[in-house]
This record gives sequence, structure tokens and C-alpha cells, in this order.
Amino acid sequence: GIGADKVLAGAFYRDPRSFTTFENWTDPITGETIDQGEKIENKGYSLKIQYDISDNLTLHYLGAIRELNTSLTASAGFPGRGDPYDIHNQVIWQHHEQMQNELRLEGLALGGKLDWTLGAFFFETDEWEMLKTDIDEQEWNGTFEIRHDDEFANENQSFFAHAVYNLTDAFAVSAGLRYTDETDEILFRHPPNLVDIPRLSFGTDRWDWK
Repeated sequence: GIGADKVLAGAFYRDPRSFTTFENWTDPITGETIDQGEKIENKGYSLKIQYDISDNLTLHYLGAIRELNTSLTASAGFPGRGDPYDIHNQVIWQHHEQMQNELRLEGLALGGKLDWTLGAFFFETDEWEMLKTDIDEQEWNGTFEIRHDDEFANENQSFFAHAVYNLTDAFAVSAGLRYTDETDEILFRHPPNLVDIPRLSFGTDRWDWK
């Protein structure tokens, strides 16, 4: 089967039609303009395939992709006062995407008494976030600026095997083995001060059994 979904959402902290004001979010010095409110876009797609190789052997595939984009803004200075321009504001942009794939081979053996599964699982995610905070009277003087531009990534690979042996119709024994290898990466960029930080990378691998 194939699946897909998409969500678009938006909200605004005030209705611009509710009153008249000269207030806007355009910096009179730099000309920078920030959209007011928040925007969210979330979409995903999935795929499922089953192929019967024989009466006792079946191949399964499961896959999915998801993506999220957001834009959030806020007036942190004097909201609603109606100044000609807003001197304290904040904006956050976020992007997240992930992909998942799983492949399984399932079968029956020994006259149907042994039910076994072999499989592999792969997962990957990437995320980016930028934050900008304006306190304009200090930014104009070059004395203060808050800006984040960070990246995050994760990868997971797993391989597994599982078996169930039916001794009788009412009693069975099972065993399973799984190997997992996972890595994470983080990159911090906070200009103008923190810009040369090395990318952080760490991970682990492990065996699980039952």
C-alpha cells in the first residue's frame, strides 16, 4: 500500500483587521521585514510492499519519508503598543526530515513448526534550526546580537533475526538476536562569537538477544 499526508497550518498573534495602527515589523535602519505569526508545513509519504516468493517464504518492505518546516515569530519588546516599528522581536526557522526503510524475509520450515524472520532496518534524520533575536538599538551599535544556526543528524542501522519453534499446539520456544549501530552529529554555529566549533560526532553499537 501507499500512504501520504500533508498538513498546512498557520496562526497569527493578532488580527490586523481588528484595529488600525502604524505598527509593523520592518527595521527602519536595515529594512529587514519579519513575517508575523507562525507557519507550519508537515508532510509524509509511506510505502508497503509484500511479495510471496513461495507458499512458505514472504518478502516485506516498509518505507516512509517525513518533512517538517516551521516559521515562528514573536514580538518580545512592546507588543500591541502600536509603535511605528518593533524594536524587540524574535524569529525561529526549523527544518526536519527523516527517512525509514525496513526489509524483512519471513518463512516457515520443518513442516511449519519453525517460524523465522530475518530483517534489516535503516533510519536517518536531519534537522536544522536558525534563531534570530533583534534588540535593534543594540544591534545598530554592533554591541549585541543573538543568532543561532544549528544542525543535528542521526543514523541508525539494525539487523535482526527471530525464530519461534512450536513444540506443540500449546507450547513454543523463541529466540532473537539484534545488532544496532547508531551515530549522532551536532554542529553549533552562533555568530558572531561561536563560529569555529568543531562538529560533534558520537555513537554506539550493541547486541541484544533474548
